[in-house]
Amino acid sequence: MKKATLSKKILRYSSTAAAVTGVSVANGQILYTDPNPDISISGNFQATRVDVNQDGIEDFEFISVDSLVSGIVPWGKQQLAGLQVGNDVVGYITNGYSYVSLLSMNGTVGQASPFIAGGILAENPQFGASYPLWNNGVTDGYLGFRINLNGSTHHGWMRLDVAADAKSAVLKDMAINLTADDPIACGQSVSIEEDLK
Repeated sequence: MKKATLSKKILRYSSTAAAVTGVSVANGQILYTDPNPDISISGNFQATRVDVNQDGIEDFEFISVDSLVSGIVPWGKQQLAGLQVGNDVVGYITNGYSYVSLLSMNGTVGQASPFIAGGILAENPQFGASYPLWNNGVTDGYLGFRINLNGSTHHGWMRLDVAADAKSAVLKDMAINLTADDPIACGQSVSIEEDLK
């Protein structure tokens, strides 16, 4: 009972703070997916497709590279792209290269996030590219995304491990806010209403 009372107080405070600061509070329904087993992303130019809202339509595609350059130098790369118009990831473009941002737990994914159509998570070696944020191995890293559902924008996150050699990754879990335009926090798996129960 204390948890519900404290949560209600926090919700009241958040609503008041939102009214004062103009920041919206995510109250939407969250669809959380924890694949069992985790989704393995590996192989040479192998595609792994993901349906983040479980509607039977694949939303994103990971491409994994495990190859040799000039038959000598090991080359690993992980990249991600949206499969439908309006399906984008939080990222940035620098020196002509597109990169997927590495987000922290509780980082916000919402309308103000910088979205790109797709980009590189990690690459080893670099071959002249700038430095992707997922390089040198990442455990429990978050990426943010948005998808277009029937003309409405929905925000979400995916949690991954990426190998130090950039030849493989593991998709551990993901979530999407089913309320159009509402933000979501990385790692958020339930809505505020569900937490109050």
